[in-house]
Amino acid sequence: MTKVQHKDSHTRFNSVDWFGDFREITIGGVGTIGSWLSLLLARTGEHELIMYDDDQVESINLSGQLFSKDDVGRSKTDSARDNIFSFTEISDQKVHSMNQKLTSESYVSAISFSCFDNMKARKEMFNKWKTLENRELFIDGRMTIETYEVYVVKKGDEKRYEQTLFDDSQVAEQICSLKNTSHTGALIAARMVTSFTNHIANGLMGIDIREVPFHFREDMQLQLITMECQQK
Repeated sequence: MTKVQHKDSHTRFNSVDWFGDFREITIGGVGTIGSWLSLLLARTGEHELIMYDDDQVESINLSGQLFSKDDVGRSKTDSARDNIFSFTEISDQKVHSMNQKLTSESYVSAISFSCFDNMKARKEMFNKWKTLENRELFIDGRMTIETYEVYVVKKGDEKRYEQTLFDDSQVAEQICSLKNTSHTGALIAARMVTSFTNHIANGLMGIDIREVPFHFREDMQLQLITMECQQK
């Protein structure tokens, strides 16, 4: 845990249970989920963010991802980093843009967020995180046309999460125009950040008083939410 001098933009967080416990965080994938997630995390405090993605911003991304027209042709990680610097007071040295794929050789943090759009990359990141002795939290966001899911994996819950993994060939092809929407990406990212801040608050208070579900699913068309609790 790292304590730093609070910035003016954090003043309203001073009394909230989760504020002040700043962590190193790895974000895998900076697209529809990750571009929103990176900014939302940066706005919660002086966390150190390591972002992996080897893609460039395309015009088609502007409907669902947090990029501007000026970002087209630039790397997604560099564009996400610049968004963070534009919209937060986070220190320059706290944000690391890794314009490359996350592989089995890549560095990941004890707290890691999976924001990939394919199962292969998701498995790669999880398997790397699983080797860490100090692993703490692996948060995985998944989206389909009008539903999204968030898995929160704590140390000891790896086998339960592995049962949710499957091969990419088993995923039905979606209608391209409905794969990405900004409101869905932002909604998933917000849910992932909420799970993270609730986990941090529970640690600081020494009691699991805030809900950190293992699995959260929302059907946006039906406005139906289902949750599975963590194992005790």
